[in-house]
Amino acid sequence: MSDHDDTPLPPPEGETEDDYKLSNSKLKNVTIRGVNSHTYDEFSRKVRDLELNLGDAVNKMMEDVLADFDDAFPDLTARASFGRFHMQKASIAHYNELTITKRDLEESNARFSFTHIDKLVIANDVTREVFEKYIRSISHCRRVYIPASLPKLFVLSKMFQIDEIITDDG
Repeated sequence: MSDHDDTPLPPPEGETEDDYKLSNSKLKNVTIRGVNSHTYDEFSRKVRDLELNLGDAVNKMMEDVLADFDDAFPDLTARASFGRFHMQKASIAHYNELTITKRDLEESNARFSFTHIDKLVIANDVTREVFEKYIRSISHCRRVYIPASLPKLFVLSKMFQIDEIITDDG
């Protein structure tokens, strides 16, 4: 005899059986092998401390990763096979002031994340193609100067937690 009972649970109080079936048809019970036990325990504890449901927290986390899958897993995406697959990832952090030129980026042959920089200047010679290819993300910077030639929303899509963004006409 199995310990697992396939008898469906009754709907919660105040919910009809049809509504309960509809809402649960979108949910799936899963088993994930190979999860680091320390990481899982820490994640579960933090979720419980916030009085959240573990399933809801994992769903939110997966939605966030899917929304930015290319940056979460750049070597696994189809786009990676078009020239970015062999590029290294690098992080530049904790500078007072830094200016990045097209030459800097192209000679590095790496994809960069810039973080915790007081004043980050993206030089006017950086094109959209160069920006897309070499800059993974910009975060936690006080002021970021971007060339007026770059589409602002395109650049903003790679930024988060920036105090001030200044468009530089050159």
